[in-house]
Amino acid sequence: MLRKMSALFIFTLFATLPFFGCSSDTSADIADRFWQEEFADGKSFSSAADVVGLTAYWNREARTERVPRNIGDNDVSFMLDNGDVTRFVNMSDGYALTLPFGADDYEADLQFSGVRTKLRTDDRVITITHEERSPFGNDIEGWTRQYNEWLVRFIGHDGFLRSNRLQRLRPITHQSSDIIDGFIVSLYDIYIPRNENIEMPYYNIAIIRAAGEYVRFLLIVQKATHNATDEFDAMIASVRRFEQRGISHNEQVAFEPTRADYWDDATAAYFDLLAEQEHVDWGFFMHSMRSPGEADYRYFRDALARDHIALEEMLDTHFPIMPTYTSLSFQGQLSAFPMALAREYAGGNGFNGRPILQLTYHFSPGMFANFYGYTPMFNILNGHYDDHFREFAQCLIEYGYPILFRLNNEMDSDWIPWAGIFTLLDPDIFTMTWERLYNIFREEGVTNLIWIFNPNGLSFPLSNWGEWHNYLPCTSMVHVLGLTKYEFGNNLIFRSFEDLYRAIYDRYTPYFQDWIWSISEFAAGSGGERQTVSTSDGYRMIQTTLGRHDFEQAEWIRDMFYIFNNRSAEENYFVRNIKVAVWFNANDNIYIDGEWFIENHLRIGEHAPLAIEAFREGLNS
Repeated sequence: MLRKMSALFIFTLFATLPFFGCSSDTSADIADRFWQEEFADGKSFSSAADVVGLTAYWNREARTERVPRNIGDNDVSFMLDNGDVTRFVNMSDGYALTLPFGADDYEADLQFSGVRTKLRTDDRVITITHEERSPFGNDIEGWTRQYNEWLVRFIGHDGFLRSNRLQRLRPITHQSSDIIDGFIVSLYDIYIPRNENIEMPYYNIAIIRAAGEYVRFLLIVQKATHNATDEFDAMIASVRRFEQRGISHNEQVAFEPTRADYWDDATAAYFDLLAEQEHVDWGFFMHSMRSPGEADYRYFRDALARDHIALEEMLDTHFPIMPTYTSLSFQGQLSAFPMALAREYAGGNGFNGRPILQLTYHFSPGMFANFYGYTPMFNILNGHYDDHFREFAQCLIEYGYPILFRLNNEMDSDWIPWAGIFTLLDPDIFTMTWERLYNIFREEGVTNLIWIFNPNGLSFPLSNWGEWHNYLPCTSMVHVLGLTKYEFGNNLIFRSFEDLYRAIYDRYTPYFQDWIWSISEFAAGSGGERQTVSTSDGYRMIQTTLGRHDFEQAEWIRDMFYIFNNRSAEENYFVRNIKVAVWFNANDNIYIDGEWFIENHLRIGEHAPLAIEAFREGLNS
């Protein structure tokens, strides 16, 4: 009798029952209990009777028996095995697809299942994200903007592929309605030819949305050791969507802080000092350091000497943190560690009265003016720069003092060449290059780096695939959580320091609650002379008044210092882990019709007496 009832009614009936199945339940019993018509793929799985093996992932815990009947608010997925292939069913995200090989071949990585599911075999990794966070609207115009700006901007750009010597495996399939009935599918298939040290250089990417739906879609990225395009096509053709059951969520277990056992005594002592101190050490970034012989060395040396001393005098303080930025290369020349200027302006160890060096190192070709040009990420992954990194490591050893080492900050964004949107929608390339550099430095004997992982305050693109969780390296290779959230000061409403950094506290505390936190880069602006305004079809620039919000900027600074200087107050709990803060004391400029204009007016100095006074009061209170 029950077998004649609709699959949806059966599911609804059992979903209301809270008890567990019997311990003697077979895979077929469990599959029959949860089966829905939408689970079928029309080929390998027609009904629950086709299932000969089953693993349920119940809030990431693998179970083959005693699977609860009531999904409720749990995060639930199934691996269904028919002896030849596997049907992966994600109840919480509402999709099913058929994978090549049996279920025993797959390792399911569900640690961050709230943002993505990752399925691994010996020869491929399949990453699946359910997306529905577009701010552009549920219409074709909104979808077109989401698609072009936040998905295919680089994988669909032939010039970018040529600049990075990437190859298409076949022509693009652009928004086809012929692959899955009732769905629109786009396919991008790309090969990394320089791959001697890249295990999986073959990429297949699918973007799948229901016809008439413009916000909700699936993104599936497969990378493999060989060209597995045919198997990928079969997997994509098997995709089915259904009503979501349960709620996908990340495993929110606090990561254990890492105090590296290989640090030299000075670095270990400084790390311990940071962990124990109850105040914020300040730094101001003004100019990057260069090495003699590099382009514009004298300019940067002279500017640093002039502006650094002048700002310390204006603020009546000495900065305990000295920040600088170094890119992989600058104007076609590989960048060296800036030994001379680092020793002159830093050389601190936390106890000798000199500033600690904060070195932000970017895997970029200098200023990266050409968005669709070269990104070093693929060559770094392939080991092309290993010798340079080993030389750099020896300079770090020679420097001989602790360094706050911030690698490739703001990776969860869409404006820097180490972000996933530049690397085939694969944030793994970020983590693999991080781990490659870390291991090289360890092999060379570097013992004085405190590694900072520094995502954005808000991930861009607004998506699950682009969230910071996907970029997190092995936490044994990270020592400090870096924070960045700006108030650029261009809008009528200023977001307060409290609003910004309470939100950041909520964002990271479940994972990093016992870590040292550093605001490694931030500022509040007073208003630029040009402002970027979002429109329905993109962006446009409008003319504004430079420094129009100087009073609001000064009040923002005062409010921030009130919180920092009263960090023990119960309501200021959200800053207690913050031990370092670095003000980005430089403007963001934009080039329009042959002229440069200030877009974000962040720099403070003689022109900003209100901000200077607010800082002087806060630093010396």
